[in-house]
Amino acid sequence: MDAMLAQKYGPGRPMSQGDDNWMLAHGGPFTPETVRALVNSPAVRISDWAIEACVSYFDYCVSAYGQAPVYFNPMQCNFGAVVHHVAPAFYEKYYDGSSVTPAIREHLDAWH
Repeated sequence: MDAMLAQKYGPGRPMSQGDDNWMLAHGGPFTPETVRALVNSPAVRISDWAIEACVSYFDYCVSAYGQAPVYFNPMQCNFGAVVHHVAPAFYEKYYDGSSVTPAIREHLDAWH
């Protein structure tokens, strides 16, 4: 948990609250205003009770069964995708706009 929290919230990481925030330093994908609102919102922080619960759960699994997760291979990866129509106005408002390609902008007119 400590390593995951440092990777997520530590200096230079995507959810760092400082000016060293990865998204601010690398220009995206969100606008600077959106980044600051996200990283400063308590809703996106992992609560102390959730951290404690996770540590306790994994400690129990390793103690009782010798591994975590218990019943499946932790290296198994399942992938999925959701395909939908993009709303360019959303990305222009909350992102820097670079992810909306001309093909996306012209999709509805060209295909529907």
